[in-house]
Amino acid sequence: MPSIHLYTQIGISGYQEIGGTGGIKMLNEKEGKILEYVTEYVRKNGFPPSVRDVCKAFGFSSPRAGQKYLEALEEKGYIKRKEGMFRGIKILSEARHSFDSITLPFFGFIAAGEPIEVIDRKEEMEVPRSMVGKKPCYILQVKGNSMIEDHILDGDFIVVEKCDSAD
Repeated sequence: MPSIHLYTQIGISGYQEIGGTGGIKMLNEKEGKILEYVTEYVRKNGFPPSVRDVCKAFGFSSPRAGQKYLEALEEKGYIKRKEGMFRGIKILSEARHSFDSITLPFFGFIAAGEPIEVIDRKEEMEVPRSMVGKKPCYILQVKGNSMIEDHILDGDFIVVEKCDSAD
């Protein structure tokens, strides 16, 4: 799954990384749905679901499947679990903020290696609101592999914050 990086635009063609998805990592589709389920369950019931509740909600035949998804959510920084405690799931505050999103314009691609043809696109994408400040931002998709040292891979998206100079 592509990751999202936050850059600030310096002048016309320079970019400097100023952030990313923070202490939390991006979720795959199933992990995102399970996190939404856990969050909604807590909101409705006042307490978290059990592993069996998660399994039942997602049609998992084995409790281990639900356990593995909860472990992934914990490893990625979205929840904290208390070992040996029934319903011992705590949604971390940073994860709550990740549900709050903002729609930004997607302006196409940025070359990371070979030059690419500029394509005029009028699309939009949603990103976590915590990734953007008060300055105008837009999204570009990386094409090429020259930025792999900075953990930016071909196909990743970058959020670019417009500014006149870097601080």
